[in-house]
Amino acid sequence: MAATMKLGTLGHAASMLSTGLLDEQFQKLLLLQDGSDPNFVAETITLFCEDGERTIGELTKQLDKRCVNFDEVAAFVHKLEGGSAT
Repeated sequence: MAATMKLGTLGHAASMLSTGLLDEQFQKLLLLQDGSDPNFVAETITLFCEDGERTIGELTKQLDKRCVNFDEVAAFVHKLEGGSAT
């Protein structure tokens, strides 16, 4: 069962690579996966998504304010850009 799920996941990832949804950064991430931490890639992606969700939430709060502090907005945008570039 686990092997079937892993093959299905790899097939899905291959499909996303071929359509451009994933790039060489994801391939580099896969190379870091080894037997000592079989959940490394999944955990890394989960942390990225959770951090991005938090940052977008904070960005939304800033933009919903009556008086928007654009320096703070810029800081959240920069954080979001930086997280997606690595």
